[in-house]
Amino acid sequence: MAKLLDKEVSFYESHRGEFEKRYPGRYLLIHGRKLHGDYASFEKAVKGGVKRFGEGPFLVLLSGDQPQREFFVPTIAYGVPIQCG
Repeated sequence: MAKLLDKEVSFYESHRGEFEKRYPGRYLLIHGRKLHGDYASFEKAVKGGVKRFGEGPFLVLLSGDQPQREFFVPTIAYGVPIQCG
């Protein structure tokens, strides 16, 4: 079973060199295998992710030599019930 955000982390790692050069010190919003934006702050990246993906999970990380990985799942953070089945 795939772990939450495996695709996103794998995508970042495969493009890491490019992202570090192009977006140093920027917060990257990644969903699936696509970069959906770069932002000046974590909060702005999260707002962009919620606007685009709603309650689905997405990855936000700080690009740079030592990327800081952060993820955000609105259903967990805001207590929104998850519908199953």
